[in-house]
Amino acid sequence: MDANAILITLSFCIVVLTFIFGYLRWKFLDIVDLYIIMVGVNFGVYSFIDGVIGEGAQVFDDPLLVALVHLLVMIETGVAWALIRLLPKELWRVIKLKYLLTRWAQVPKSIIISFFAIIVLFKIYGYYKFGILSYFSTKELSLIGIELPYWFISLNMLFDYLMFCVYLFIIVMIFYTKSKLSWINLIAMLTLFGLYGRRSFFLSLFIFVVIWSIFRGVNLFSLKYVKVWVIIAVPFLVYSNIYQNYRLFLNPLMKAKGKVSFNIIDSIIDIDATTENLKERMAMWKINYIILEAQEERGKMIPYGEITWRMLLNTIPKAFAPEKSYRNIDEMIAELYDIDYRDYPSNIFASFQADFGYLSVFLVPFYLLTVILIFTFVITKIGEHHPTLLLFLSGLLMYNLLNVEADFTNAFILFRSSLIISFIYLGVLLLHKTLTLIPVYKKKS
Repeated sequence: MDANAILITLSFCIVVLTFIFGYLRWKFLDIVDLYIIMVGVNFGVYSFIDGVIGEGAQVFDDPLLVALVHLLVMIETGVAWALIRLLPKELWRVIKLKYLLTRWAQVPKSIIISFFAIIVLFKIYGYYKFGILSYFSTKELSLIGIELPYWFISLNMLFDYLMFCVYLFIIVMIFYTKSKLSWINLIAMLTLFGLYGRRSFFLSLFIFVVIWSIFRGVNLFSLKYVKVWVIIAVPFLVYSNIYQNYRLFLNPLMKAKGKVSFNIIDSIIDIDATTENLKERMAMWKINYIILEAQEERGKMIPYGEITWRMLLNTIPKAFAPEKSYRNIDEMIAELYDIDYRDYPSNIFASFQADFGYLSVFLVPFYLLTVILIFTFVITKIGEHHPTLLLFLSGLLMYNLLNVEADFTNAFILFRSSLIISFIYLGVLLLHKTLTLIPVYKKKS
């Protein structure tokens, strides 16, 4: 059996296993279950599409390595899920979706409205100040001389998290209040997610449909509701067609070259734009393959922690580490493994493999267990009394996990963002309590 046949066969098996897993776990769905499903989408559905309409394993043609990539992902994910189930029930019950939905609904609307307005203003500022509205890699921006300041990059990541949390609240309000205004807000948020690309747009659609299924009491993974996934695929395909045209329209690199043309009607039916991009865009499994090949066949030395240390430094403000230089993980992997530097589809399986070799079999489950343990412990302590902070922390955790195309160093950014949001929230609470001690404020209250 050639490499591409193995790719199609294994990825199809992952898709089937993902549906079976979703069907069995639907009544008990939690954030970790959603993560397992999203891994299945990226290494099952996406790999299958790559094998059928993309270049598949025609270039990456070692059948054993193709199989090893997918088997490692399945083993590491399965072990992580099993270990997390061993946590005390009072911890992992707080990441169950049914529990979270009831708690999110208790968040004051005024807080969400304030954050929504701040997010929109920040996005407008970023566009007019730096010309950045959609996602572009640092390499693309460097080609036309755009260098973003550290504070903007950090705040942009933080606002991405907050935007997702606001979106979760809006979805809950749609089903609790059935307000038309909530639907308008939902469309606005979907538009913002659409600016970031297909991955963000798909994630937003996926979360909406999952929450809808919980409120409706239907199992999305039963054969009866396969039509729902088909219905989702249609608007997603239309959006993808539009986005591939629109992205070139707003891409400052294309503008610099004078390549600006955009027609909304033509772009809706421009399926070639989507299929060509799928052929050009490296599927996620391929970066895992490249790293394994470099280690197995070219004998490249494993750095054992060097990548982790450099990525940790990236999250520290320069004021505390003045001699540090920013290093992109794709740049480091390209340098260490002697491959071309480009925007690779990073993921925790590839980044742990690149930094620690086959120790990733132990480190990936340990990493996921540690992240879940810390967040569930904190959520357990504050969830009953602070639904707003609960929304932000659980939303940050969900966004970080479901964004599978992200390396393990995102955990540093996740914890940093969580600390910032927690301090802001505690500061506001302290200010409020201090003001209530002032007689004038008491009378106004």
